[in-house]
Amino acid sequence: KVYRREGVDMTRRVAQSGSIEAALALARAYAPRHTGPDRTPLLRQTVKRDAAQSLAYYLFAQDLLPMTTSSRVTALALQTETRGLQLMMAPDEVREGEQRYKDLRRASMPQPAADFDLMAQDERDMYQPVPGTGLCERSKAVAGR
Repeated sequence: KVYRREGVDMTRRVAQSGSIEAALALARAYAPRHTGPDRTPLLRQTVKRDAAQSLAYYLFAQDLLPMTTSSRVTALALQTETRGLQLMMAPDEVREGEQRYKDLRRASMPQPAADFDLMAQDERDMYQPVPGTGLCERSKAVAGR
């Protein structure tokens, strides 16, 4: 419930601070159909599909690409995803997306240390123990004595 309420706003703030990973996560979440790897299924569940908003974040991610140190995002992959989205959009939607991108760019405040690698964090989280299971397993072992 908390993620549904705060996740999108938090991801937007991170993207506006200059995180290409956050911008790309939003672009993929808003896309009407999968345009790239679906590494943000919870984020996709919290937003309404909006091709123009997706395009705005894809264009914003392209702006951020030269400033990123992430090796997970390549120019070719980003262009391919952006172009795939544009091909499924009506001309009016493309114009709306470009206008939203301009608004997004004006509102952004890139920070030099804003390179948060969402994919690496996701991988680290995958290998963490499930919260609370250590106590459950320990209590079963104690009860079995």
